[in-house]
Amino acid sequence: MQLLDFLNGQVDFYNIEAVVENAMNHHAHDVVQVPSLDTILQVDQETRAYAKTLL
Repeated sequence: MQLLDFLNGQVDFYNIEAVVENAMNHHAHDVVQVPSLDTILQVDQETRAYAKTLL
């Protein structure tokens, strides 16, 4: 996602790291020790949606 946004000019190269870090920190409180595949996919989808709001 971030790479495509960069290639489409939606995010500056130097801001990719900040967007990813912010999105990861947004879910840092939701740590699950042994997540199921469904949980991983759900958090992935939520994190990608959140990262889009940062652009």
